Amino acid sequence: MEYRDFFSTEEFRSLLRQYEEAESSDCLSLFSSDDLTDIAEYYHYKGNFDKAVEVVDRAIELYPGALGPLVFRARAALLKDEDARKALYYAEQIDDKDDLDYFYIRAEIMIAQFQVSEANEYLLEKYDLVDEDEQQDFVLDVATLFADYEYWDLADSWARNYDYPDTPDYQELQGRLSTARGNYAEAEKIFNSLLDKNSFSTVYWNQLALAQLYSGKISESLHSCDFALAINPNDSDALLTKANGLYMLNNYEGAADSYIKYMKSCGQEIPDDFDISEYIKKNS
Repeated sequence: MEYRDFFSTEEFRSLLRQYEEAESSDCLSLFSSDDLTDIAEYYHYKGNFDKAVEVVDRAIELYPGALGPLVFRARAALLKDEDARKALYYAEQIDDKDDLDYFYIRAEIMIAQFQVSEANEYLLEKYDLVDEDEQQDFVLDVATLFADYEYWDLADSWARNYDYPDTPDYQELQGRLSTARGNYAEAEKIFNSLLDKNSFSTVYWNQLALAQLYSGKISESLHSCDFALAINPNDSDALLTKANGLYMLNNYEGAADSYIKYMKSCGQEIPDDFDISEYIKKNS
């Protein structure tokens, strides 16, 4: 289940209501570390990164060594602060260093430091420690991790060892690999098929939009972006792809608007002397 789907459940809506009521009375100890991590992910999904960090920092205070909050904080250090040392600081506070998520974050820190071969060797070694009933999940998660950093050959190498080719997550990865190889028609076919089964997936709409953009189907790409943004108006991937598409159509005003929304969705401060034209030139 995608986070977006989970956030729409009555279970999560009830949890969020309870959290917002308890927050003012400082009774957050009523919530587990996993609950607080889910709430932080919700605020992040909604584009409120500062609030997400506030929640997860409280979780770390309440539950030192808990996996979820520390993984969130470590990934934030990598992706937002671009600070691998800070990410490692949080990762090493995790108590359960035999958990798969600990393996993933340690490998991701290595990848972010361009120690890609070391990360691959590390994960190959950890494979033998994974319970047999979790090994296939591990294989696909590792393949996806390398794909996230655009190490496509390693992603493909790991994916070839996955035994369930009809699962949506595997199909999504194959669509991304098709796009990376320039096989845009195949990528479109895969993501359209996935959207037939789950039309509310921003991930699928965004990946379809990318394949369409790269193949020169700009109007269709913008249409796919708009579907993603209808589901989540703060979706940074959709905003960035839309900005690029509008720029390619010489719609500079629209591109500038989408770029600014993209920056805000990523929690980037926009200085008073910000020159949007220069930003577009550097990022297009």
